[in-house]
Amino acid sequence: MEKAAQIQMLKDFSNANAIPGFEQEFVEMFVDKVKDMADVEIDGMLNVYASKKENRGNRPVIQLDAHSDAVGLMTQAVRPNGSLKFVPVGGWVKYNLPDSRSKFVTRKVNMFLEW
Repeated sequence: MEKAAQIQMLKDFSNANAIPGFEQEFVEMFVDKVKDMADVEIDGMLNVYASKKENRGNRPVIQLDAHSDAVGLMTQAVRPNGSLKFVPVGGWVKYNLPDSRSKFVTRKVNMFLEW
């Protein structure tokens, strides 16, 4: 895979809508990338297990253990002045938020806002 393609793949993964409990988009994207190289299993918690197809017999196995979810907020209310009230989804440090670019996802549109 060329460097530009690798960078694009990382961008695609990091921009996937995948807050805790809603990791389907990331999981589908990952499975699509590895399905030709690996046997893939997905459990009920959306953990993905990919085993290299050629790895048969008495060969070493390497595990990459990582979360596929991202920091997320859920809109709790739209106030009369148009501002939004959020609640966190998953565990993270709230002090990391003020200087972050945010992506808002609705049924109809994805939009980016700078805080």
